[in-house]
Formats: sequence, structure tokens, C-alpha cells
Amino acid sequence: MAPPPDPFLAEELSDSEPEQQVNLDDTDEEGDIEEQEALTCFFCVDKLPNMSEFIMHGVNKHQFGLVKTVRRIGNDYLDGVRLVNYLRLEGAKGNIPRDVTREEIQDDKYLQTVLEDDPLLYSLGDVIPPEDEHTKTEEEMNELVEELQRRAEEIKIAAKNEDGDESRRDKDYFNSYADPQMHKTMITDKVRTEGYRDFIYSHPELFKGKTVLDVGCGTGILSMFCAKAGAKKVFSVDNSDIVKTAEKIVRKNGFGNIIEVYHGKVEESRLASLIGGRKVDIIISEWMGYGLLFEGMLESVLNARDKYLKPDGIMLPTHCTLRIAPLSDPEFVDNTLDKKFWSSVYDFDMSPMQEILDVNDHDIAVLTVAPKSLAADSFMFKELNMNTITAAELQFSACYRLTISRTVSQLSGWVIWFDTFFVPPPHSRDLVGDIKAEEWESCGRAGIAFTTGPMGTETHWQQAVCLLEEKRRGVELAEGTEVEGHITYKKVGGDQRALEIGVSWHAVGDEGRLVRGKQVWEME
Repeated sequence: MAPPPDPFLAEELSDSEPEQQVNLDDTDEEGDIEEQEALTCFFCVDKLPNMSEFIMHGVNKHQFGLVKTVRRIGNDYLDGVRLVNYLRLEGAKGNIPRDVTREEIQDDKYLQTVLEDDPLLYSLGDVIPPEDEHTKTEEEMNELVEELQRRAEEIKIAAKNEDGDESRRDKDYFNSYADPQMHKTMITDKVRTEGYRDFIYSHPELFKGKTVLDVGCGTGILSMFCAKAGAKKVFSVDNSDIVKTAEKIVRKNGFGNIIEVYHGKVEESRLASLIGGRKVDIIISEWMGYGLLFEGMLESVLNARDKYLKPDGIMLPTHCTLRIAPLSDPEFVDNTLDKKFWSSVYDFDMSPMQEILDVNDHDIAVLTVAPKSLAADSFMFKELNMNTITAAELQFSACYRLTISRTVSQLSGWVIWFDTFFVPPPHSRDLVGDIKAEEWESCGRAGIAFTTGPMGTETHWQQAVCLLEEKRRGVELAEGTEVEGHITYKKVGGDQRALEIGVSWHAVGDEGRLVRGKQVWEME
């Protein structure tokens, strides 16, 4: 039996002119079913298949009458665009403005699209009443669209909407994570994937009945580990198109009632509507980049922590530490730079080619270094406690001190890597201190730890290698020499995802000769 008609809906639909009635069966004049991209609600994350259901949803769930509102605003197409974007911005704030006037939306900032490629903007004709004199011709509509695009572009240059303006670099970054091969590389990194899995499966008591937020969920594998361990609800967030496939993976594995996938940035206000204003028990994320902080994803995780994590909630991983060691291996450097090949190509010196290689002496390289190539034991120069660290602390300068473990003919460069720790309560908020991941278990510590350094199993992160310029390498250092200096981590200009590493060093070399220097490398 069909449900009784909603009186609010009946009033809403009857308010339009006979020729303007919403087509509830969604067929065109020839009787064919129209195909339409889903329309996202103004005030929640629900997606509706067509305009009629969009209107009914607004009435039944939010007591909001779109048809009435549009008639009150008028029949100007640009005003309709302003109205849509105004309602989306208000909805993101948790507001439902039921008595919008035309005067309230006249600011041209509302011509800046809030929802990228918003299909609702192409459906405005279904609810905008016809003009008294005549319906706009196709030429007039094209002129309106061109005006809208021109004015929207002007606004985009002049201002940002509430969630920020996505840069070209950001788009490239998120698009790169839509590549299946990238996800295969990460998933098949057993050190990485099994590190997360083993901690989750060995501590089901932390997950049973709990709510989890997975930031940068990718294929959803960490979300499914959490669901399998007993999580009551998992919110999986990613701004890459990979989430479309992740949704299918989640349903195919029977977790559709536990895992809810959100396509967007974790910073977006609309995510709060999905979570429902609640705080989560656990935030899990595989945010680590080359040299730990390349790509700048940690800032998004910290934003989620500050906004969504309960005061006694758990961050996973709980800690990361950064380590540095000197590199001394002339043969490794020459082979890496293809020095022998480019120095004589059919009797021509093509050594300038080395300046434009992907691996060079001014950019941070991602390489696997053998333990024998290191000239000293590593030094832990930075600990990141995920419960307390702030975004401002991700740009820093730190001291280091090393003792050369073997006499070397040159200082070739610096090798940097990170260790990752999953520490269960009650010690998950304590500092881990200067302990190597590969020694964690043997020291009787609880939880899981893994290293991306030369002493461990190779990972897809490898190591961040900073090769010295050739003029700086020719320094002999005797066994037992103390080397100290500073290391800095910075953003590169206005690029929030790029990384700049600077290292200074100071030592007393052979025959009391003072050895000092500094150099900066970038990764973009």
C-alpha cells in the first residue's frame, strides 16, 4: 500500500504553475527514462537520483521547500545559481534557511561553485518558473552560461570559498592516487600493510564496538581491517576517485553496513554531517610520505584529530621518529649518478647530463642504501607524537651528533628515514624515546613497530638520500670523529606538499683540519 501523501510536499508541489509541475515519473516527452547524475542534498550527505526525489527529500527530511524558495527568488538563472551555492554553504554550517530572500543572495561570491561540477546547476530549469514574456532562447541561455563562467572565474581569482581553493598541485596529487598500480605497490609492501594489520588484529579490544575515522582510505584496506576487528562504524575518507572503487570493495566484502565511504577532503565541513556531530574513538591513517613529511598529508590528519577525535581517543600510528646517518660510498654515488656512462659517450663528454637526472646532488632522492654504505650509527633527530604534535611543528630545526664508525675517504651525503610505532594504551601517549623500531620487540615493548631504514626489510618508502655536491665530498674522516650539526625541514615556498631538507655539518678532520658545510635539497 502506498504511503499517504505528505501535506508539506503537496503544498510545495502545488505552489508551482501547472506548466511548471515537477515531472515525478522522470520521463521525457517521448516516454524514455531520463538518466541524470545524482544530486547531493543541501543539508546532508544523501544523494538523490533525480530532481523530484531531491525536492521530496528536502521536504520530508528537512522541511525545506525548494520550489517555494525558487519562486520567491524569481526566474533569473544567475539568481538560481546563487541560491544553490548559498544553500550549500549554509548547509555546510548546519543551517537550513527556509525563508531566503533575493536580497540575501546578491553577493557575487555565490556564483563560485561550492560543489565541483554540481549537477543541480544543470537541473535548475526544472524548478525556475518561466518568464512572463517569453522563455529564453538557446542563444540567450548560452549567453547566460558564458556570463556565469566569466564571473565565476573572476570570483575564483579574487577569493576562496569556505573550504579553500584546490590548487593544480592538489588536483595532481589526488589524481595520482586514483592509479591502481600505486595502490598495488603500497598494499604489497608487507612491512607497511602487515604492520597495520598485525596491530589491529592483535588488539581487537581497542576496536570492538568503536567508531573509526580512516583518513586517506584509498582502497579501504585499513577500514576493512578495523571492521573485521569489531569496529561498530568506520568512516572512510579520501579525495581521490579511488573511493568509487573502494565503495564497491567494501560492499563486495560484506562491510557495507559498517564502513561508510566519503569522497572529499577531511577538512570539508560536510564531513561533519556524515559523522553526525559525534567524536570518533580512533583515527587511523597511512599518511607517511618520502622522508616522512613529503606530500604534507599529516596536516590533514591533525586537522581531523583536532576536530573529530575524542579526548581519550587513539591515533594510529601513535608515533613516528626521524633518523639520519652519514653516507660514504663513492662507488654507490657514481653508479647512482651514471657518472661513468655520461663522462664518455662515443668519446664525447656528456657529464652535464648528470645535472638533469632524476637522481642528482640538489634534489632529495628516493633510494635503497645498503647498511655498509653508512659511515656511522643513526641519530634520532625528531619524534612525532601523533596525540600532541601540531601542524606548526612540522617545520623545524633539530640538532644531531654522530660518531664516525669507520675511516672514510669522503662524506658522500646524508641518509634519512623514519620509524613507525603503534603503541597500545596506557602508553600510547607517552614518548617512545630514542629506540629503533627494529629493536622495539626485543626490548619488551608492547605494540608494533617498523623501520624504513637500511637495517630493515626494504619498503616502498626506501630512504631519502641527500647527495653532497661534488666539491663538498672530498673530505676524509677518521674512525671516532665526532660530526654534529643541524637539520631543517621546511615547506618549499607556497607548495604545501613539497619538502625542503637542509643539513649543516661540522667536524675536525684529518690532521686537525676543520670540516664544515651546509647544503639544501628539495623534493617537489
